[in-house]
Amino acid sequence: MALINVNNQALALPFGNTKALINFSTDANAGITSTITSGANSNTATLASGTGFNNGDWLTIVGGGIAAANWYQQILTINGTALTLNTPSVITAVSAAAVSRWERFETRFKPSAIKLTNLGTLEEYVWRKGMATRSAVYTTAAGAKSIVTGNTIWCATTAFGIHPAILPISSTFQIELDFTYGG
Repeated sequence: MALINVNNQALALPFGNTKALINFSTDANAGITSTITSGANSNTATLASGTGFNNGDWLTIVGGGIAAANWYQQILTINGTALTLNTPSVITAVSAAAVSRWERFETRFKPSAIKLTNLGTLEEYVWRKGMATRSAVYTTAAGAKSIVTGNTIWCATTAFGIHPAILPISSTFQIELDFTYGG
């Protein structure tokens, strides 16, 4: 999947501003996925295909965590299909396990809230400071709410990520970032 027509106000946000919008669309291609093989407690891995993966990308590695839970990792370096991952490394050995790449957005500051709205369906995902990482409150177009954990939204100091599972192809989105101090 490629993000197209990205307008990211958060990169030029002056100090003291509390809100920023990011508007973008997804193309007609599925998200970037592959399979991965890695030994237990290793920070190296091999992808079946490295196409579309880059240094700094965040990944979901199916079954690579404690007790074979999903594991979330950052690529430090990639050379063809060979990866060096950030530590903590892959915990459980995986062989041809599914791996997906998160869509990453840069910011100047860490947001206290991130709201992703699909402008076509009006579905929303909201992450707020204090929530578990990779979780969000999901609101349907009809207004029903539920908490979703796993492949949703993560937030770091100067970047955040959206998992392709919540970014349907050929869709238009708006992200509202709240930088309110203590928010």
